[in-house]
Amino acid sequence: MDPSEWIGIGEFARLGGVSVKALRLYAQLGLLRPAEVKPQSRYRLYARSQLSTLHRIRLLKSAGFALAEIHSQLSQRDEASLAQVRARLVRRAEEIQRQLSWIDAETRSSSQLLVKQVAGLPVWSRRQAIDSYDHADRLLRELRREVPIRSRLVSGAIWHDCGRPSGKIDCEVFWLTGHGGRTAAPAELAPATVASVLHEGDDSTILASYEAAHRWIRDHRYRVAGPNRELYLAASLTEIQFPIH
Repeated sequence: MDPSEWIGIGEFARLGGVSVKALRLYAQLGLLRPAEVKPQSRYRLYARSQLSTLHRIRLLKSAGFALAEIHSQLSQRDEASLAQVRARLVRRAEEIQRQLSWIDAETRSSSQLLVKQVAGLPVWSRRQAIDSYDHADRLLRELRREVPIRSRLVSGAIWHDCGRPSGKIDCEVFWLTGHGGRTAAPAELAPATVASVLHEGDDSTILASYEAAHRWIRDHRYRVAGPNRELYLAASLTEIQFPIH
């Protein structure tokens, strides 16, 4: 793992929507160990790319698997494994009806979707109407120069308007900030209940993840409650969030 991707256990827990206590338990059980443990302070560091494993642990828990059963499931993503999880969900019927879709979604694609609560997060942001999605990358690079180095955690974008039918893309780029910086972030990413899907791959295949998310939201009778967000967690790892109600 690239040490430049490492972040503290508190920030990792906040990004993953779990408690520090839960992460310590997952490490103890061998489900998700830190990328590095400082020898003297015993301070735990995680790679942002490990959020993919944490996401799957939460999916399996939501399907009714006990923690003792999850270890053997983490590396299994074949159709037979998915069928086993689906059978358990069916037995629980109405109680877990909303969780069944991720099995179907994984059968059709590599997307994994769950509903989670996202707390308000401190950000540096810049909003602008742009002509193309490539322009958003330039905005992020410009904003990066304004954010103190010690405060940079994860970059992202809010797509207020994707250009249909206006032809203009309304984009707000941002940097989530950690607690290590001395300068307070000037804004906050609003708290929300989101449908979250992790896209693993480059932009050429991200449309499939968006289609899976839209299908899941529609099939489960949720409504999109605001502009979608993208968090660029690591190379080829993007979290897409749709605020829902």
